[in-house]
Amino acid sequence: MSSTLLRTETIRALRREGLPLASAGPLLDRVTLLLITEPISRVADMIPQPIKTLDALHLAALIQMVPTASLISQDQRQLGVAAELAIAAHDPIMG
Repeated sequence: MSSTLLRTETIRALRREGLPLASAGPLLDRVTLLLITEPISRVADMIPQPIKTLDALHLAALIQMVPTASLISQDQRQLGVAAELAIAAHDPIMG
């Protein structure tokens, strides 16, 4: 499960790397995408740590999903904020 930001970020990454956009389908078809709503935006507004807007929206969506959800990210700043917010977080490369 992720927010609809995953779709946009996946497409942007494929464009950046010059890869076919159709390759996003198999990944995105396996993920339930949560719409970024006004309540999620308000939760993002309340995150006190100085992080980027999209990172705050990702974390807010995660907070709204389910209590047992965890963040998968390589962004060390985002992982640090998740830890401060008591959100389980994992770096898929660093372990």
